[in-house]
Amino acid sequence: MTLLPAKNYPINCGSPTTNFNSRRFNKTKISEIPYNIDITSDLVELAGNSSGSQTFKDRVYSYKASASFKSKYLLNITEKNINNTASTISLTTDSSSISLVKTSDTLWVCNYVSDGMAKIVATNSLGVKRILNVQSFSTNSSYAYSFTNYATGSLAQHLVQILSRLNNNPSLPIFSTQNPATQEYIRNSNCWVNDIDFTSKGVWNTSGGFGMGGCLLTRKHMIFTSHSNYFPSVGSQIHFAEKSAATNQKEPIYIGTVVNVSNSISGDKRLIRLSSDVPSVISPAKILPSNFSSYFPNQRIGDNCNCVSGDGDLSIPAVWIDQNNVARLRLISINRDDSFYQKSSTAYASYSQYAPSAVAGDSGSPIYLIINGSAVFLSNHTGPEFGYCLIRHQDEYPYYSIIQQIKNQITAWGDSHTISTVDLSSFNSY
Repeated sequence: MTLLPAKNYPINCGSPTTNFNSRRFNKTKISEIPYNIDITSDLVELAGNSSGSQTFKDRVYSYKASASFKSKYLLNITEKNINNTASTISLTTDSSSISLVKTSDTLWVCNYVSDGMAKIVATNSLGVKRILNVQSFSTNSSYAYSFTNYATGSLAQHLVQILSRLNNNPSLPIFSTQNPATQEYIRNSNCWVNDIDFTSKGVWNTSGGFGMGGCLLTRKHMIFTSHSNYFPSVGSQIHFAEKSAATNQKEPIYIGTVVNVSNSISGDKRLIRLSSDVPSVISPAKILPSNFSSYFPNQRIGDNCNCVSGDGDLSIPAVWIDQNNVARLRLISINRDDSFYQKSSTAYASYSQYAPSAVAGDSGSPIYLIINGSAVFLSNHTGPEFGYCLIRHQDEYPYYSIIQQIKNQITAWGDSHTISTVDLSSFNSY
């Protein structure tokens, strides 16, 4: 029988504390482990800080991006030389989230593989172990976006140009004088939208005075709001004021008489029919085409609009002619159900003073988008900051819309008048 040489200490009994003849063992304290491992974080930068601009369909944003990193650790091994014991230290791991690379006897590198906690086991040649836990992680760049403007060539960018007219304390009333008793209407040459033709709006009527605003859609048909019977009754007369080239002179007027009123139409609307066509100097408003949503890719709330989170309802400017024939600003967003509402916007906060809420008597007053110098009818006011567009989107309501009901009513009255749409082909579609 061959005797094997005995080790100078048994497994798990600790380090020897006395000489060989009277050997005793104690469990090793951390302070007595014969080597240290110092861990230093050495993050690897994947992408540095950056800034620039980015376009999301019809919106342009400036952005700042923080750097992105992945974890990396340097493990420096230092021998304590307790009892003059020198040894080789090895590191192992059973984690798939890191890899260990030995670069020298005293330096190991822990590289990132995937996110997660990882255990590293250090063992010296005498079997003394240390266990280290490290967090393997990566960080993505975080982006901070700030709206800059609408994209060149977009309809929204075209619409916001009208805001510059409000920069120098403008005058808002359409008329400097309006006296229905004497049929005297003199246009305000200093009005901020004096060059725009708003003759589609009735300026006064015998049912509601300056209230009960409405808008001509054909030479014989006007749209009003329906609630509270807030529309001119049969037999009422409506004043329309011509827009002539003359300055500070009395405008010629045309008086139309209401002969028919429709039943209520979706979106809180009523259509009225005049006894005869208005003359050519009075211009019915055009409306948006049925595919208008392709020109406003980021306006519909609730859509996957590919815009920056939190500003899917960024406003676009419109002009609202109130019950006193004052041209006010509307900063609006369009909902998925094709209603619109006034939306305050930090981008246009300086113009909010020109965009008050509607008050009692403003119902039915028209709201227009100014496109290529023309007033394009969007809707009547049906609430303080609310209304319904005439057109519903093709993907939601395949052209059965408020406007279709209006067309059906015109046909039912035996009229062949058509409603004109504005040409948007000069703008980018998305």
